[in-house]
Amino acid sequence: MTTSTFTKSDHSIQEDVQAELAWTPDVDDAGIGVAVKHGVVTLSGEVDNFAERLAAKKAAFRTSGVTTVADDLKIHPSSSTWNVTETDIAQRVENAIKWISKLPDSGRFLAVVANEVCSFRVS
Repeated sequence: MTTSTFTKSDHSIQEDVQAELAWTPDVDDAGIGVAVKHGVVTLSGEVDNFAERLAAKKAAFRTSGVTTVADDLKIHPSSSTWNVTETDIAQRVENAIKWISKLPDSGRFLAVVANEVCSFRVS
């Protein structure tokens, strides 16, 4: 008795992943590139947020023939949804710390916000 195994071509998997990304409502597929080699899918490009990044990875994994997904997506919020600068974040951290704690009237402080270290001086 012999058993045959059907293996999809990388090109077919690529087309299927692209279709799945286009079908997924949480993903803007226009900014996502799809490469496939031996069933390993590499997603590249830019997405607006972490939720979209995760949705794209899940969509790729849902596709038949995909064995692994390599995530090379970068989060780059669009200017219309993200207009907060590093200075804005630092000022908000400083105000929040002043509001919730009794800090000395002057000094240098460090705070970690979204895995970024902000240094500020209270005078």
